[in-house]
Amino acid sequence: WGADPPADVDAEIDFHLEELVRHLVARGMTPEQARAEASKRFGNVARVRSECVSVDEGSMKAATRREARDALSQDIRDGFRALRANSTFTVGAAVILALGIGFNTTVFSFNKALLFPSLPIADPPSIARMWSQNTARGILVQPLSEGDVADLFAASQSFEEIAGYAIQSVTLTGTTEPERIPALRATTNLFALLRVSPAMGRAFHTQDAANSASPVAILSDRAWRNRFGSDPSAVGQDIVLDGRPHTIVGVMPEDFWFDSKDIEVWLPRQAPRTDDGRDTRSLMAIGRLRPDASAQTAQAEMQALAQRLALEHPQTNAGWDILVTGLLPFGPGEKVFFGLVTTLTTLLLAAACAHIANLLLARGMERRGEIAIRAALGARRGRIIRQLFVESVALSLVGGLLSVLVAIPIIAEIRRVLGPRTPYLSDLSLDLATLGVTAGLALLASLLFGLAPALRLSSVTAGDALKQPPSGPISGRKKRPLASALIGLEVTVATIALIVTALYARAANNVLAVPYGFESENVVTFRLDVPEYKYRDANAAARLLTDVHQRLATLPSIKAAGAATRLPLNMGAGLPTDAITLEDRPDIPSEQSPWTITTAVMPGYFEALGIPLVQGRRFEARDVREAQPVAVVSRSMARAYWPNVDPVGRRLRLAGQETVAPWLTVIGVVEDVRPFDPTSPQVRQLYVPFAQSGRALVYFVATNDTPLSRVQEVRRAVREIDADLPVLDLQPMSEVMATARSGSEFGRKSLQWNAAMAVLLALSGVYSVVAFAVSRRRREIAIRGALGGSPASLVALLLRQALRPALVGLGVGLILSALLSRAIALMLFGVNPLDPLTYTLTTIALCVAAATASCVPAIRATRTSSVAALKAE
Repeated sequence: WGADPPADVDAEIDFHLEELVRHLVARGMTPEQARAEASKRFGNVARVRSECVSVDEGSMKAATRREARDALSQDIRDGFRALRANSTFTVGAAVILALGIGFNTTVFSFNKALLFPSLPIADPPSIARMWSQNTARGILVQPLSEGDVADLFAASQSFEEIAGYAIQSVTLTGTTEPERIPALRATTNLFALLRVSPAMGRAFHTQDAANSASPVAILSDRAWRNRFGSDPSAVGQDIVLDGRPHTIVGVMPEDFWFDSKDIEVWLPRQAPRTDDGRDTRSLMAIGRLRPDASAQTAQAEMQALAQRLALEHPQTNAGWDILVTGLLPFGPGEKVFFGLVTTLTTLLLAAACAHIANLLLARGMERRGEIAIRAALGARRGRIIRQLFVESVALSLVGGLLSVLVAIPIIAEIRRVLGPRTPYLSDLSLDLATLGVTAGLALLASLLFGLAPALRLSSVTAGDALKQPPSGPISGRKKRPLASALIGLEVTVATIALIVTALYARAANNVLAVPYGFESENVVTFRLDVPEYKYRDANAAARLLTDVHQRLATLPSIKAAGAATRLPLNMGAGLPTDAITLEDRPDIPSEQSPWTITTAVMPGYFEALGIPLVQGRRFEARDVREAQPVAVVSRSMARAYWPNVDPVGRRLRLAGQETVAPWLTVIGVVEDVRPFDPTSPQVRQLYVPFAQSGRALVYFVATNDTPLSRVQEVRRAVREIDADLPVLDLQPMSEVMATARSGSEFGRKSLQWNAAMAVLLALSGVYSVVAFAVSRRRREIAIRGALGGSPASLVALLLRQALRPALVGLGVGLILSALLSRAIALMLFGVNPLDPLTYTLTTIALCVAAATASCVPAIRATRTSSVAALKAE
């Protein structure tokens, strides 16, 4: 068939008609009669023409498809054959691509898990959290108070439903020994808000939360399987929690979890009331947005509500806002960090593509003869471009497959380090969406690094290949703007990655250098939750804790023992604050009312943690309930409220208590202790004796030996007091600190890997391009040497030409780094975003590294014998 099937069919039909007319004329008809008879015998010309054109066009399309398939199959075979023939190049390029694509795949998977979590609930994006926020006190997210949540229930117009809940631990009895298990106590509408139903049984009813109702519970699927052996008759049975039988009314679906995957039991609680307390913020609140509402309208509504509450309740709500976030709240620093890592990994992939493009350009110069022969044999430019591009796609596919092997261990490490702290990351894996992104990145990479070399090489003709010898022209002044631009891009990315990583590393070192205010070496910590069902009387619970404390203090290996209501560095988002009244400053406006973080401690607490005493005295055994109420304040609190006077002897009172609450006399000042994060501002801390306040839940034990060797000794000592009292979270204090710092440590390592990869790409790119240029200029170097050129002058000549694009890339990288550093200033604790030392050292290091990478092939070229080089021609 020709290129125009309709014309071919018309010619064929005309031929048949003319032949028939000629035949009929030969038999005696006139031409007019013969033509009419021929048309009659032939039939419907239009129908025949349409059918023939359709057949011809279908045949042509089928033939074209077969030809395209055959050509593509041949291109793929040739592409992989070319990769096998250059195995060293293929392996190196594939590894570079695997690292670049693997890092990007990991970052995509990480961001997807956090920003678009896959939760077993209906429409997660429409669910928002509400938090208390007090920027004046440095509190960004904190749970709400009971009274505030009650006002949310009554006043909100943006949410179709709001639920409140709190996570706690309860004591499970009736098993081999008592256990403390995590429970979630929520308003009865929680499951309706989440739009989930139990797999067996029923959800909570409103009457289940009434004080007169029989206690009920809903089990998680894991608890049902582990504790009831997957027995369907478990629904309706009793489970004893905190000494009270609870009727199991339902079992949740297997894949369901909310807020924490460790929850074993859900319990109902009454809806909060507006007359409930507002000075204690411990109730989590979530809401489902109405279809016609947005997060912005909900935030505006919450802002107005917070302002109204501040006017109605100035003592407890002045200065407090209500913040609306997604299910997982991100602070400004976290958002900046996610954006930074995403930007750097994207630049790293661009640098990897630039590096491979440069290698392909250099390799393409060696294939000029092959391309010229293809052109001489009739290959069109489009076919040559396709062949070269298929090779690039094959290379990118190999790199994409290897990138999966790179991403898997990194994702596993993220899951191990951050999974326990963030349940959204506990099941992080390479899902179909992530693999699809990997394939897309591989194809994009092939387009980025394969198109330019393919276009350049496809223009080679047989005459071009024969115009100059294989070693290249004698003149070395021929410009290679594309190769120079790619080298500049690699150096630019390396500069940005190195400067940002150096700034972040310095900031991290500053964080580590911040004094925590306590000792962690040879300190063991554990937690005791005193079960209310067994120790209903507060005095009995206090005696139990005191007995445990005294028993620990008498152990031979113990240097000091203490107890407190919370752990430093591990207080979380729900850090409670208390308003206070100062005896000598009674007329402070409510919006500026003094505040503090109150911690109840036992004698020996400051000694156990090595918290230095600044002035006055610490708590002693004489500070009992019947004695004068006393308190110890931190240095920052003393500086804030008694800046020019001695705080010892001053008196204060905790607001929110009864008006007859006793005045506390300050007996000492201790050094500040970082409450949850070394980068956070120092908080004002008030310490009160346990005997004069309430329960202590966390113990600290200092030993003279390695803490782990005393773990069982500590556990035995507690069981001597109460054999059924579980010892929870028994671990060295150093592990608590390591867990608190695990996120920032992982972030620093990820940036360091990015920077190392970028610098390696830049330096290897400079080296490979210079080495190739030198190999192409052997004749020129030989002639210059034969004419008296010294090795030093030849090296200087090659260095000037090689370093020019690197210096341009360095300059561009410095400018972009300055812009990016200002954008991430929030992360740079104690570091100037334009720190001159960092920029200077980075510039010197990259210049020296690039010069070294350029010198090695240049010096090697000058050692080549001129006679040998010319004879080789």
